[in-house]
Amino acid sequence: MCKRYRRLGKAERTLIRESAEEAGGLYKAALLEFVTTGKGAVAVCSKHYISESTLERAVKRFYVIMAERLK
Repeated sequence: MCKRYRRLGKAERTLIRESAEEAGGLYKAALLEFVTTGKGAVAVCSKHYISESTLERAVKRFYVIMAERLK
């Protein structure tokens, strides 16, 4: 779903963006980039100056939030 981000409708993109903001906090840009592109964790973490473990925790929170919102 998220890898097709650019092809999704406005409502779906908003849902993903808001979930990334909630889950990512200060790291929302890195999280959004990771879940909406095909870029790997190392590339995203290097670009945004965060650790892979930080990104991993944010991704986990993101998918928990998305699962709740999609019920």
